[in-house]
Amino acid sequence: MRVCFVVRTYPLDSAVGWAHYRQALVDALAKLGHHVIVITQGSEHRVRQVAPNLWVHELTQPAGGLDYSARYPQLNDLLTFSQAVCERVSQLQRKTAIDVVDAPLALVPGLAIAEHNVAPLVVWLGEAQPSEPLAAARAVRVALERECLSRASGVVGDAAALRQAELEYGWADESQPRLELDGLKGDVGELASKIVEFYSEVCGSRRSAHRVLRAGRVLQVMEALDYGDAVSNITRRNAQLLAELGQPRTVLSLFADPRVAAETTPIREFDWRGDDAVICHYWNYSELEDFFRFFRGPKAMYYHNLTPPNYFAPGSCAFQSTQWGYDQLARIADWFDLVIGDSEFNLIEYARLLSQPKPTLCIPPVMEAEAIVAAPFDEALYWQLFVPHEVRFLFVGRVTRNKRQDLLMHMFDYYYRCINRHSWLFLVGSTEHDPEYSRELMTLRNNLVSGERIVFTGKVSDEVVRTYYRLASVFVCASEHEGFGVPLLEAMAHGVPVVAYAAAAVPETMGQAGVLVRRWQADRVAELINLLLKDDEWHNRLLAGQRRNLERFSRAQVRQRLAAAVAYLCTGQDSPLFTWRGNDEPSHTF
Repeated sequence: MRVCFVVRTYPLDSAVGWAHYRQALVDALAKLGHHVIVITQGSEHRVRQVAPNLWVHELTQPAGGLDYSARYPQLNDLLTFSQAVCERVSQLQRKTAIDVVDAPLALVPGLAIAEHNVAPLVVWLGEAQPSEPLAAARAVRVALERECLSRASGVVGDAAALRQAELEYGWADESQPRLELDGLKGDVGELASKIVEFYSEVCGSRRSAHRVLRAGRVLQVMEALDYGDAVSNITRRNAQLLAELGQPRTVLSLFADPRVAAETTPIREFDWRGDDAVICHYWNYSELEDFFRFFRGPKAMYYHNLTPPNYFAPGSCAFQSTQWGYDQLARIADWFDLVIGDSEFNLIEYARLLSQPKPTLCIPPVMEAEAIVAAPFDEALYWQLFVPHEVRFLFVGRVTRNKRQDLLMHMFDYYYRCINRHSWLFLVGSTEHDPEYSRELMTLRNNLVSGERIVFTGKVSDEVVRTYYRLASVFVCASEHEGFGVPLLEAMAHGVPVVAYAAAAVPETMGQAGVLVRRWQADRVAELINLLLKDDEWHNRLLAGQRRNLERFSRAQVRQRLAAAVAYLCTGQDSPLFTWRGNDEPSHTF
């Protein structure tokens, strides 16, 4: 746990009462291994590392500090100190996650009037505050402290202090965690344990309660921005739409392919602001779990689905990473204010992990035929491979077991042997993700009659992928697990008839277009494709339906949905596009 203590001086001057216990608590928490940050003032206490888990930060007079000397001189020092605390906590939060800001009531009015809280605020109630010499100054101070109590995430005090607060401020908010320490009886170790448990309760309450969403800018965050894969392409297109909505275009990531590095900013180097919100893209185990957990601004999960580990060999890297991903997803599912998915299928899968209902929003990728077809392709490769009257089967997707390239190969082998020898099967996609499955497919190809007509291209450039779409006679998909299926729509955009196995999100992506296969049998699928390619009327009707299907994924519609997500993160504004989903509750729309 990372705790930020706010004290006037360190070490504390007083050796009795609350000051004594807070001093002892600081030391005890540090010795227990918790990361403790102490914010203090006084030139004699320079910034230094006191112990491995204890850091002391000295405050200096803030630039343009508050000046109430003319009207309320008794408040000037207090408010100036509080402003300095706000500035320092914000600075620290940009560098390290803070779980709890812990401060006595008398020192936090500046936090209460700040634009935002960067972490849950725990207020300590000590002895009754001394009366101010001026009634007006006392009234202002009471008003500020009442506001601070209303914004506190939790309150610590003995029974007498809590009763005093209720009498003086009319404060009796039972919705926030409260800890009565019964006159601070017990040793310091017991006190520290109680406080740590209380911090956990405060953090849990803060995460589960409905938070007011308020942000000035919305940024995309992801583990890695790659070149050519579906998730990265979606993120890059959404960056363009966010720029149109007045948001930053850069993508924050831990890693980036050199070919797209100019579109990213390393997340560790980014200059965060207190009013930032994030859209976090997730598709496998992520090293950003601590970031997801400790980021205090509004945040959305953009879930692109996760391949089940049973599709990979036990003990393999892919098996371990996907298993870790599912375990991680179960831990972090509740941490987000809004859940976004490429498909309703993804959102339903995610909702099973939620402990309470959350707003969800489907934002599919932009798929506009004109833009896709207008993009450059490799003309030299096109004319090298093009042979009139030959039939070219195509599938685009990385070579992994859930994609079931083996089923495509058996189906094509039947077509080649029994229907048409003037045919090819092109399997476009990286072979590096599942080496064992790739080796199995190479062995299978060597044993098939059509083996010499089955081509594995490996990972290729976007221009080469578009070339294969232009060459294709039919796009065939036998995948058993797809969170969306971008290549299905890319094939439609290129005017290629699509035949696909009706599994996972594929029927949703296909809509009323293409041909959905409910039961995969190699010979029947091959015969079906043969009929499709020979029946001009059916072929043309199918292509017209695919063009209509693409209208669901226009730039305007996707932009409208992304704008709804941005509005919710910035202002908390609900949208008719949202659906509330939870683990045990039926879906319902606004």
